[in-house]
Amino acid sequence: MKSLHLKWAALASLLVLFLFTSGFVSDFSPQTVPEEEGISEEARQLNNQGVAFYFDRKLPEALGSFVMAASLDKHFWQGHYNCAIVLAAMGKPEEAIHHLDLSLDIDPYNPMTLAFYIDLLDKVDRGA
Repeated sequence: MKSLHLKWAALASLLVLFLFTSGFVSDFSPQTVPEEEGISEEARQLNNQGVAFYFDRKLPEALGSFVMAASLDKHFWQGHYNCAIVLAAMGKPEEAIHHLDLSLDIDPYNPMTLAFYIDLLDKVDRGA
């Protein structure tokens, strides 16, 4: 329960920050992972393969790579973040939000994940 309150407090703080800045970025894309990131090599390779699939517009293949990468390393927030990016691109915002929740469970204050979370919730609320 405390984790949920912290997550919402972080979301609210980030929202306030965005309201007072002019450069809100709404163009999100999956993240590659460099070798020095500290995750397993297999997860890193699968993730980076998923990024390549995404930019080739092979969304189901990208999603499969990201799901496998996320399942290989319990600390790999980017895998869930990248799943959310693909799912949003596929028109599945509820599933994307689920993966953003998983990403925030791993790294609750990640600004990139929080920004996408807020952007996606706003789009869902507007029915976009």
